[in-house]
Amino acid sequence: MAPAACRGSPSRFGSASAIVADTETGYHLLKIGCYSRTKATTPTGSFLRSSQFTVGSHRWRINYYPNGESADCADYISLYLSLDEKASKNVKVKAQFQFQISFTDKVEKPHSLASAEVNTYGGESFWSWGCPKFIKRDGFEKSKDLRDDSFTIRCDVAVIGEIRTEITTTTFVSVPPSELNQQFGNLLETEKGADVVFEVGDETFAAHRCVLAARSPVFNAELYGLMKEGNAAGVVRIQDMEAQVFKLLLRFVYTDTLPEMKEEDVMCQHLLVAADRYNRQRLKLMCEEKLCKYVSVGTLSNILALADQHHCEGLKKACFNFLGSPANLSVVIANNGFKHLSRSCPSLMEELVAMLAPPPPTEASREPASSVQAMSPAACRADPSRPSSTSAIVADTETGDHLLKIGCYSRTKATTPTGSFLSSAMFTVGGHRWRIDYYPNGESADSADYISLFLLLDEKATKNVKVQAQFKFQISSTDQVKKAPSLASTEVNTYGEGSSWGRAKFIKREDFEKSNDLRDDSFVIRCDVAVIGEIRTEITTTTFVTVPPPELNQQLGDLLDTEKGADVVFQVGDKMSYRYNLQRLKLICEERLCRYIAVATVGNILALADQHHCDGLKKACFHFLGSQANLSAVIAADAFEHLSRSCPTLMKELVAVLSLPPYHA
Repeated sequence: MAPAACRGSPSRFGSASAIVADTETGYHLLKIGCYSRTKATTPTGSFLRSSQFTVGSHRWRINYYPNGESADCADYISLYLSLDEKASKNVKVKAQFQFQISFTDKVEKPHSLASAEVNTYGGESFWSWGCPKFIKRDGFEKSKDLRDDSFTIRCDVAVIGEIRTEITTTTFVSVPPSELNQQFGNLLETEKGADVVFEVGDETFAAHRCVLAARSPVFNAELYGLMKEGNAAGVVRIQDMEAQVFKLLLRFVYTDTLPEMKEEDVMCQHLLVAADRYNRQRLKLMCEEKLCKYVSVGTLSNILALADQHHCEGLKKACFNFLGSPANLSVVIANNGFKHLSRSCPSLMEELVAMLAPPPPTEASREPASSVQAMSPAACRADPSRPSSTSAIVADTETGDHLLKIGCYSRTKATTPTGSFLSSAMFTVGGHRWRIDYYPNGESADSADYISLFLLLDEKATKNVKVQAQFKFQISSTDQVKKAPSLASTEVNTYGEGSSWGRAKFIKREDFEKSNDLRDDSFVIRCDVAVIGEIRTEITTTTFVTVPPPELNQQLGDLLDTEKGADVVFQVGDKMSYRYNLQRLKLICEERLCRYIAVATVGNILALADQHHCDGLKKACFHFLGSQANLSAVIAADAFEHLSRSCPTLMKELVAVLSLPPYHA
């Protein structure tokens, strides 16, 4: 519905508010590979702990009591979720959790945590909450959830933030992602403004001192500090590094990304050494993460030595995890590379022996119980067939939803004949553009007594497009629309150029008008969409290395603040982003100005939007003026008097927009 379509109701505005609490969710899988052993060696009141995991920026562990948390529940398996932040004073976290146990390949995500109890962790409350009588051990041992002496515990966690009131508005301006990485990559390739040259082997590379110094403390010391290198011509010679490796290092410094590499396993080893040399921790972790995939009988000795030499704890754990399999361990020990490793790195051998030995129980810090780390891969060596990786057949699925508010139902029914429809605004899911088509009097004569709803792929200009998608419609009163439980069982439809699929007989109009879903002549249509990608097989492995987010923006911001290497000064009077063609900055300003449109400001903002071709901002102003109350107040304030003289075309546009009917077929 256009804002002007229901001007008989002056109280309808283009914004809404909601009381919300930000919730961050996540889960952890704890695989128990030797259930009988955990039961035999862990007394009542003692527990095994999962590795640490993070949800909602807080650290958690699962405590698993195979013989119960206390004498009162000695016949049960007890499960607790523990906040692992006792060293942090004054921490107080509200969270919900839900446990499941099942055979390894059948653990499923729970439908919702909405009904789960909210517990407070830390502060003066408990540091762990759980289920002391989660499942009776006798019943569990007879169930299908225990197979080959193994099962999996899944813990879903929702961390709840502060409750607040927020304003939700129609989006008129979409800000594109940052182009900083691409633009700095172009700066490196074009060498424009370069003021230092690196000589690596027989090749040279031009670069910018200030960028290198901002991104690496080692480059900073070499180019500006006491360690300053280079001859009078500004040439710095790099020893003990291949040219291709240095080229990749520079590329990462400028873009915070790595391209695809030939012989990735070999290149990542060299690049890890370079990252350590120039203190680029994120690059080092990226190389660690990639090398974890290449740990094998033939490569283990070299990768383990590299991990030890450069203090790569995650990569070392991946190597030890590989050696946790007796079959792998036997083959590697017979290898000459391992013999050399045992002579050159004796401390590594000590670590390996310690890792292979099963850990004894230790005292817990909170409960009157004891705690041991979760079973190591080697603790169950009787089962040599258990690999440390799995694979899955998956299809990438991107989901989204759109809410279409119908504010004047009776008018839509009276003015829209059978076969005609009203369209929602365009929305994007899975990189494709969509609209909802709403037929208040049915899509055809056969469905004239029904409301019809269709999902349209709005890409008629794109030839040969083919999209597989699922959808689900709901209609309800404004405050009762809920997320569809799942799209997994819905039909998969194939969309082509401008095609649509839907429900011709979604709901009988007579039944809908008698229901509670229609209130004050208004209701909401919700359409959940899932766009399905290509089916593929992927390998899933244990995560040993976590790569932090990019630091390029922050480090270049610090460069601006410190002014290190600055070679130009600007004296600024009245300059604007429009003058310098910074389109993303211009859109950011448009987006923010949309929030400040009011009776007193709409005249100036509309003139600005027209002068600088800000279509989104102009639409937001027209949307505001679509309310009769707002329009009357603006006219009474003489805000249009100057605007009508200086921008007569704007007034024509406004009149045309206000006279538009709702979208019709």
